Amino acid sequence: MVASLGGQHRPAAITKAGNGDIQVLFPRRCPALGVAEAIKASCAIGRPGFFVDMANLRRRLTVTTEVAAEYGVRVLYAVKSCGNDEILRAAAGLGVGFDISNNEEFEIVASRVGGRPFVSLTSPGLAKEQRERVCRMIRTGDIARFYCDSLRQLGDFCGLLRGSEVGIRVNLNGEAITDGVPVYAPSRFGVRLNELKAARDIAASAGCRLRWIHLHNASEFNERSSFVTAARLMLKRSHEAGIDVAALDLGGGLREPADERSLGDFFGALRSVIPDHVELILEPGHFWLSECGYLSAQVLDVKAFDTYLVLVTDCGALNHLQWSYPELPVLGPIARGDRRPYLMCGRTCFERDVVGQIAPSPGYPAPLIDDWLVLGEVSGYSAELGSSFNGVPARAPILLPG
Repeated sequence: MVASLGGQHRPAAITKAGNGDIQVLFPRRCPALGVAEAIKASCAIGRPGFFVDMANLRRRLTVTTEVAAEYGVRVLYAVKSCGNDEILRAAAGLGVGFDISNNEEFEIVASRVGGRPFVSLTSPGLAKEQRERVCRMIRTGDIARFYCDSLRQLGDFCGLLRGSEVGIRVNLNGEAITDGVPVYAPSRFGVRLNELKAARDIAASAGCRLRWIHLHNASEFNERSSFVTAARLMLKRSHEAGIDVAALDLGGGLREPADERSLGDFFGALRSVIPDHVELILEPGHFWLSECGYLSAQVLDVKAFDTYLVLVTDCGALNHLQWSYPELPVLGPIARGDRRPYLMCGRTCFERDVVGQIAPSPGYPAPLIDDWLVLGEVSGYSAELGSSFNGVPARAPILLPG
């Protein structure tokens, strides 16, 4: 049984037949008790995994959709962030739409969710045969919004969709940004805001109306001021270009806590610069599974060096942790007074397969060979990007009820 201590779960011994007692060592911010017990049970039978706390995910979906509805915000789920069937259905069941980039992702939604959810498409590039199929789905309403990524792409789509409303993705390249506002620039996506008039004219030449504007600031850089600044600039430049904006999609990178007050403040800040008649859309990826994803890895070896200790574990930064910024477990010193940090590494033959460094915390157990380390804040992207590089198997999500 995992003991509770100040909202955390103290690492506790579990028994593995033939090998004596082993420990499961958690990060400071531990999963819910039921999830922790399920992870321990999996470790007890020697089964590593990427675990998803579905109860917490459903809570995040519920709170976010309810608060979003109060402010007239449409929230989408970025399919690229994790295409697991049950996760997609949980999102759709609460009215969350889907952000896709191509036909393949549309088929994932269509085959796993069913019905006709709201679907938005933005793609850096589509092959000719994909463009024609996407246009058919736009005409039938299966794709409700689409945003072209270049003036050339816009011209192609307008030629195939004469008389339609169309959208384009923009970036903030060349714009004067207030010091201290995190913006990723230059971006390789979209067109510059000073090209919006040209985009409007391209659309008009095919009898189309440019009504939908999209921007995605890099997720790692976003904070509330990034969204507000982007929205203000997008609306200002659209007005200068003579565009009557019907929908503003501010992309992903949502980093607010999933509680009513924080989300209310955030959506309210956006609505303070975006008129109510303009549809406001957000399409987060990382956000949905934040505080829901955990990875377990067994310690295979402990190697002592003069200034640090290497923990060789049954995971890999490339295999299981791409695009994650994991919370590492709390580990005690290898011996009383030993201050050497731990370097948690994978077992691939790649020098930079390093998960992270952990400073020892007195009063906690030291990791030993065959113990298990549990990492928090593992993103769904890591499952999607997982590989079996160097013979280390990728890990599909294991969904836990909580």
